[in-house]
Amino acid sequence: MSFEIAITLLIQALGEWLTIPMKFFTAFGQEEFFIVILPLFYWCIDINFGISIALVLLLSNSINSFLKFSFHTPRPYWLDTRVKALAAESSFGFPSNHAQIASSLWGLLFAYSKKIWLKTVFIVLVLLIGISRIYLGVHFFHDVLAGWLIGIITIIGFLYLKKPTSRRLNQLTFGKQLAICIIGSLFITALIQSPLLFLPDNIIPTQWIQNASQTFPDHPINPLDPSIAYSTGGIFAGFSLGALWLKHHFRRFSASGTALQKVLRYMVGTTGTILLWYGMKNMYPSSLETGYYMFRYFRYFLLGLWISALAPLIFDKLGLSKDPNMD
Repeated sequence: MSFEIAITLLIQALGEWLTIPMKFFTAFGQEEFFIVILPLFYWCIDINFGISIALVLLLSNSINSFLKFSFHTPRPYWLDTRVKALAAESSFGFPSNHAQIASSLWGLLFAYSKKIWLKTVFIVLVLLIGISRIYLGVHFFHDVLAGWLIGIITIIGFLYLKKPTSRRLNQLTFGKQLAICIIGSLFITALIQSPLLFLPDNIIPTQWIQNASQTFPDHPINPLDPSIAYSTGGIFAGFSLGALWLKHHFRRFSASGTALQKVLRYMVGTTGTILLWYGMKNMYPSSLETGYYMFRYFRYFLLGLWISALAPLIFDKLGLSKDPNMD
């Protein structure tokens, strides 16, 4: 890690002028960005491709969270105060979630894109997102490299298993499909936080806490917080159950339509997303109170359900969707 600290310092020595562009590129790997990009595909471009994006994001995020708890390694600025902390992070470092999800999502778009220039854009974007994490002082080079590799493996595995898995699921009854969604959600929630059962109480050195608090005294690190397990499990349950309902019981909705319909659809849907995302966040009980994690699960469940089913239902009521049977 001493060698990699030197790499971080070398990259940061390129100048403060890189701070704004690096923060810009790192935003393409943020959770908030994916909450915006997923509905765009699902509501306005192609429902099936939107489902693929959702599954890739959730799969990659689950793997990353499990590995973070398993390896429980520090961020550079937790370890060495010479590193400029240009962003605050409270979770463990390895592997980089930004790098992993970026290579998964943009890798999926790369796989489906037929234009060379677009493929090149996706590759450059993935590289810049990873480099931005090193420059901002929140990841070591090996965190980013592992994130890229795991993301690539994830997307290759997803594309390989997508057709046979879809074929087998489509052969099941609606009730069995619902059961798989519920069991899958509970499995994700349990799997992500399972490594925490084997970690000793003193796994977080005092040095990490002190170094991190020097730069962000109002943003204490909390790498053992299992919240990510409940948010991932919740949004998986809500999105998958809603998508199943839409497929079996509300087939009128289609992502096609006029340009005006799509714009209005996205505006109405995004408004609902923001209200759920930020409105319910302010209703949270304290993390120390009973029911915090269940409330978090329920909040993300509603968010997933809104994107996959409730918003399309409202689009139909407002005349913003096009009946696929009329194509």
